[in-house]
Amino acid sequence: DLSTWLTGFRNVQESVQHSVEIIRQHPLLPSSVPVHGLVIHPKTGNLEVVVEGYSYAHTTSP
Repeated sequence: DLSTWLTGFRNVQESVQHSVEIIRQHPLLPSSVPVHGLVIHPKTGNLEVVVEGYSYAHTTSP
């Protein structure tokens, strides 16, 4: 969708989830490698785990 691509995502968490999914599907990245998605709060510096990659990582590589 061109409109979504031009305007971005509605929220940061949605954007992080999308980025993680793209990275996970990369053919050069083994499925056994966990991919995490985090957001840093700009004012406090706190980290929020949006996607915890260990639960998604497969135990075998392609």
